[in-house]
Amino acid sequence: MDLQKEVQQQFERYPDLRVLFFFDGSQSFQLELTTWSDKEIILIKVEGQFFTLKYRLETELRNKKVFLYFPEQEPNEKNLESFALADVLVANKQLHVDPVMAFIEEFSLPVAMRSIIEKYYQTDLRLKNRKDYLSSGLTPNSFSESWLKRGLLCYHLNLKRISDYNIITAQVFILALTPSEFEAALDKLRKLDLIDFLNKILIDVFGDSFKELNLSAIKELANKLKYNLILATIPNVVAEDQYGKLKDDNPIRLSRLTSLINDWNADVNAKPHLIPVLEQLASGIKEEKLINWYGTEKTFGYYTPALKKRVLEECVHEYETQPGKVKQSIKKWFDNPEEQNGFQPLIEYIWHAASMIEILNNYRNFIFDSLSEYIRRYEHELYKVDLHYRKAVFAFGQALKNNIEISLDKSYSALHDCYEKEFISPLNNEWMKCLKSFDFKLNTTTYNKQYNFYKDKIASRQRTAVIISDAFRYEAARELLDTLSKDSKNSVQAGVMLASIPSVTSLGMSNLLPNKGITITDKGFTIDGISTEGTINRTKILQSVNPKSQGIDYNDLVRLDVDKGREYIKQFETIYVYHNKIDARGEKQQTEKYVFDAVKETIDDLMVMIRKLSSWNVYRILITADHGFLLSIRDLPETMKEEIPSVENEFLLSNRSVVAGEIKGGAYQFEIADTSNIKQSFKVALPRSINRYRRPGCGVQYVHGGASLQELLVPVIEYSRMREDTTEKVKIRLIKFDERISSGYLKLTVLQMEPIGKGLKEMEVSMGLYSETEELASNESRLVFNSTSNIASERSTELVLTLSSKGSVLTQCMLKAFDVEDDQRLNPLFSQRIMIQSLIQRDEFK
Repeated sequence: MDLQKEVQQQFERYPDLRVLFFFDGSQSFQLELTTWSDKEIILIKVEGQFFTLKYRLETELRNKKVFLYFPEQEPNEKNLESFALADVLVANKQLHVDPVMAFIEEFSLPVAMRSIIEKYYQTDLRLKNRKDYLSSGLTPNSFSESWLKRGLLCYHLNLKRISDYNIITAQVFILALTPSEFEAALDKLRKLDLIDFLNKILIDVFGDSFKELNLSAIKELANKLKYNLILATIPNVVAEDQYGKLKDDNPIRLSRLTSLINDWNADVNAKPHLIPVLEQLASGIKEEKLINWYGTEKTFGYYTPALKKRVLEECVHEYETQPGKVKQSIKKWFDNPEEQNGFQPLIEYIWHAASMIEILNNYRNFIFDSLSEYIRRYEHELYKVDLHYRKAVFAFGQALKNNIEISLDKSYSALHDCYEKEFISPLNNEWMKCLKSFDFKLNTTTYNKQYNFYKDKIASRQRTAVIISDAFRYEAARELLDTLSKDSKNSVQAGVMLASIPSVTSLGMSNLLPNKGITITDKGFTIDGISTEGTINRTKILQSVNPKSQGIDYNDLVRLDVDKGREYIKQFETIYVYHNKIDARGEKQQTEKYVFDAVKETIDDLMVMIRKLSSWNVYRILITADHGFLLSIRDLPETMKEEIPSVENEFLLSNRSVVAGEIKGGAYQFEIADTSNIKQSFKVALPRSINRYRRPGCGVQYVHGGASLQELLVPVIEYSRMREDTTEKVKIRLIKFDERISSGYLKLTVLQMEPIGKGLKEMEVSMGLYSETEELASNESRLVFNSTSNIASERSTELVLTLSSKGSVLTQCMLKAFDVEDDQRLNPLFSQRIMIQSLIQRDEFK
């Protein structure tokens, strides 16, 4: 040791130090005194005359840095009181050649801790990286033998920071995923005599079943952990359960296990390894057996991906017969994407398929009293069958792309059977009978007519943009409506109009233009002698009523940025935006099966255009369509195809309708004037129900032109953007909860009181368990309440809160929910006291 350098470092490290003592009983450093050269630090070799020296220190040397060298042993506790310079020594510092004492002095640690520090000094404590890692506890108030062992344990288990017992336990499992790393870590811990300390931590979590720390034992603990997590909410083990011996009924132990998983999930570094641990180390617990023994109707305490897969497999088989039960089983996953574990398309497929069946179960038949009743039923409820069917079909396609290892073929076939045989055909059979009984005189109904659209919605109004999406049928518009409604600044409502028959693009687009009657000519449909085909002609017709009008293709308009868009839009009072993705996809025989993909893309496109138009200062936007459509995913049987009737003076022929001067044959026949404002004498013929006419070379799966409800009822969405948010947030209510926690978790159900929509907006809520000092004592669950459903059960949410290690030592807590915008959490949405079964607080191990 360089004595002078050590002395200099002490005075540099402690700027207020005035006198540094050094006792050299072996007189090993006397020679170094002869080479002392530091003029700032006064070296004094002390050989008696203590009182004279003390006087000098208090007078002439009081403002000097002094190094006192004693060629003798340092005074011990017994003779320290008789040491003449004892008070000066206590007020200053002593230089230790002993590195352990130097370490103790450096961090002002209790001398009584010398033995434990000495034990780990050479292996760890002398190293800078270890001291940096342990720095948070190297203080007089924090340091203890237990803390030091925990810190070293964390370091040698490769944890990034000193952690609590739960994360240490998690890390042991994580290391066991790689046996070589696990064994290497154990070797280090054995050499450091830390194995017993780790054993006690694991026994604290799992009980006295833990005997020896090795890979086999860790796998045994993983099986016990997995089994008790899954069965935490099931009090009684069934006789068939072969794993029953692993069940731990001790509430303290169960609380520790749930606390372990809660902390594990909350740790950003540990969380990604939880599923691999449960799948690989705990592979002895087979989820399919648990499902066989307990059934899918049970609510398990924890769902591994494999367990979710088994539950979903059962739901695939049961959604036809028990749709309500199936939806309840998967609702927690459907509502929370973070809980889906890669099963999102499958969950959505099951949810929408079950929802479709659930609605149809409410109808024994589709015989209603009047045309208005058919329209009302479809507008308010039956459209959901089409919506859920479409979304189920789309989700099925996504599930196939994700290679989900669950066979859906039988289920998918049943979905189509149900839709075709129990809805689309019987509904339209009865609707067509009703239409025929009224001689197809749709003009006599009180519902809004498409040919009056401009008069009813555009004339004498503020600047308006009309987005016309070809074949954007009513059920898809309702999905768009629900999406728009979730933004509280959006004012949005939807209604229906009756298209004309034939429900073809050319007539539907004509109906949407300003007109006092549409005429059939050799040019097609015309208004005031102008053909209605093409954007240029339609613009002429619009400008004939209002010169500040324009028609434009969606693809041309969407490319404009904010500045160019505003500059363009400000020229006009009325602008018609023509969008065509659904019909364009469906009219091609090679792509007609993919129309539902086009519907999804269309909704996305419309959202983009609505946002753009709003940013361009267009405050009133209408979204509508020329017609709807029918789609058969499966090939049509020959029984659904009919021969085209013979005609004279043919005007229009599609696979769903014929328009001509004279028609012989056809299942249904009527005057075109009865469903439109065309006054000429032309007849319309239609095939039965949803049948198609045989037309070689034409697609028959995607069709329109007929009189089905899906083709005729077209949407009108009225949208405006409010400058200020004047809506109120939805209200929630705690409707079901456990009043006592006995196994470390709390199950509860929260209801969104009303669907969001006009006047009500979504609310994001944070829920958790809190101590009396307002500290979070569980996981914190964040939920967004934004359901648009009118069905209360679909607006209710079940969740589980698990106590953290802090919460497991409490005897009571408060269940609280807060609006996330309540930053200071002063106004809980609900507050409920929950008792906690008394749990034993963990010991600090030595």
